[in-house]
Amino acid sequence: MQTWHRAIESLFVIYAAARAAKSLRDAQEKSQLERLRQMAHGSPTLPAFRTQRA
Repeated sequence: MQTWHRAIESLFVIYAAARAAKSLRDAQEKSQLERLRQMAHGSPTLPAFRTQRA
């Protein structure tokens, strides 16, 4: 019974870590997409990219 309990605990720890990692990746992706959308629409909150003319 103790071996089964340890196995279940280990599986849960692995599952919880994987879910946390996925949540972090999803949040980073969402943030990056939002920044790209803002840049595409010329958001005033982000610095504008300007080309230098000679």
